[in-house]
Amino acid sequence: MSNRIQSRLTELIAKLYRRSIESEREGILDPDYGKNEFINPRFQEGCLLFAGAVRLRVGIPDEVSDNELEEASISAMRAWFELQHRKGGVIVIPHGKADHHATAYGLIAISRALDLLGERVPGQFRSRAEKRLVRAATTLSRMPQPLGLETVPLRFAAFHSTSDWTLNSKIESIVVRERIKAYSAVSHALDTETENSLDAGVLALILAFFTLCIDKPSEQEKRLWQRILRRCLISTTPTGFFGGGAEVSVACLPVMAGFQILAAEFEDAAEIVRRMDIAWEEGIYDQIFEDSVPHLNPIWHLTLLAEYARVEREKSETPSPKPVVVDPVFHADGSGFIEMEDWQIRLGRGMTVGWIHHSKSESIRILSSPEGLYEGPWLFRKDHFFQPGISGDFQVQTENPYSIEGTLRALSLHSSQALLPGAEELGLKSRKRKYGPRLVPQHKPLAMKRYTQDGYWREIEMKDGALTIETRLSGQCRYRLPVVWIGGVFGAIRVGNNVIPAARPFDEINVREITLIGGPYPNWVVRFDHPVMVSYSPIRGLVHMHPLRYFNVASGVLDIIMSDRLHMAWRVEE
Repeated sequence: MSNRIQSRLTELIAKLYRRSIESEREGILDPDYGKNEFINPRFQEGCLLFAGAVRLRVGIPDEVSDNELEEASISAMRAWFELQHRKGGVIVIPHGKADHHATAYGLIAISRALDLLGERVPGQFRSRAEKRLVRAATTLSRMPQPLGLETVPLRFAAFHSTSDWTLNSKIESIVVRERIKAYSAVSHALDTETENSLDAGVLALILAFFTLCIDKPSEQEKRLWQRILRRCLISTTPTGFFGGGAEVSVACLPVMAGFQILAAEFEDAAEIVRRMDIAWEEGIYDQIFEDSVPHLNPIWHLTLLAEYARVEREKSETPSPKPVVVDPVFHADGSGFIEMEDWQIRLGRGMTVGWIHHSKSESIRILSSPEGLYEGPWLFRKDHFFQPGISGDFQVQTENPYSIEGTLRALSLHSSQALLPGAEELGLKSRKRKYGPRLVPQHKPLAMKRYTQDGYWREIEMKDGALTIETRLSGQCRYRLPVVWIGGVFGAIRVGNNVIPAARPFDEINVREITLIGGPYPNWVVRFDHPVMVSYSPIRGLVHMHPLRYFNVASGVLDIIMSDRLHMAWRVEE
């Protein structure tokens, strides 16, 4: 497994190195340089990938010498400094303001690359770099905290990396404050009900920042890491698909560094690594090494760091961990992880289904789609599209059969989220993001219209060998069943005697049964206890459209007209 990841890293580093030496301007890694007048500084973070490959001996191309990679790293750093504004920050759009994330990630990349290269860095350049980094860190400290839980540990990692290399006393004092702030923010998020709506990708990135910067964690910090690991573990399918429909995004980037570094000490970390190795083997995550996406730079380095941790652990001959048994957990808001006979189910708030895993056939269905289109009943009021399951006053039954009942508070998604192409077909409108592209989706304040619906009830149980999901909600609404076909566009839906490709929409077909076909898994059959009207819309442009979705899938949404009650029985064809 390590060979596959390392070969992808080697290919990526070779591409970036060729770009560095072939660029019209020394050290520029932006592939669009020459096509436009703007240079995106996020590409220059590749300096850390070059330095890490040389010093950690991971991913070095055969045709490139150590000296050449070191020189490429220094050239990339020089170019980043040339892109700095006078106050120290960097921008990611022409004529824009200094960007928090670009400045923070730049500080991490430059400081750590300089630390790895050590005496290989010319003295005059070292002196200049120290002043520039302190200036950038000072500017970052004055920037407002952006939205998103991961931005707090990101700032800590940026200041820590800068302080570690510059030894600047002012930055050191900021590090102490930011470490406490990061611990408190993440602990508070896990202590409140927002724990169950946190994205596993966010938590994995947070854990990577912590393990990157804290060599000797306190007992409190270790307990926090264990909580993050357990939360990530219940969101990782047995076949290694990380995240899924219970998360903010349809899938999370495989930020492996924290898991690999902690695998020797924490069983949950070792189990996540074991599972995700399966997905790597199937090529699910190969596309994260797409060299034209600058915001993936931190993921590239963290993957290299993870491979280094793996190699070091294997040298120590640490025995292979035994599989970890994850106990069911079911929260008061209906979210959690449950297991029923051959079925394992990841639940989001309001008991929405994120993914279903069938252990006997080792197959999975992800019930989600881009930007949080969750499974469950949706409601229309004028031009607003209401997504239930966000919150409510619930009573739950925490054992088989699992059920939830109460008042559902729905939130309008009208003009609330930036969506991928195809979302407008589903009745959603998009708006521009306030901040630029990020590694993880940001949580915006939900200052939108609310709609309260009484009489919400849902139950999940086994009946006659089938996994049954029954939903009740007074009045007519549209039940949405987002589906993902792992393996790309080769998915299809059997409706009656017709097999319809996943890329083709269809309108209002009256059915008693649908079958999800394609991908690496057997067919899954969903049977209704009475005829229902079903429509389908593909989500176009899923692959290659967003850094969070760099894996090979097709996706779409089945819309079922529901009146008061919908009963579904799930089976896997033998």
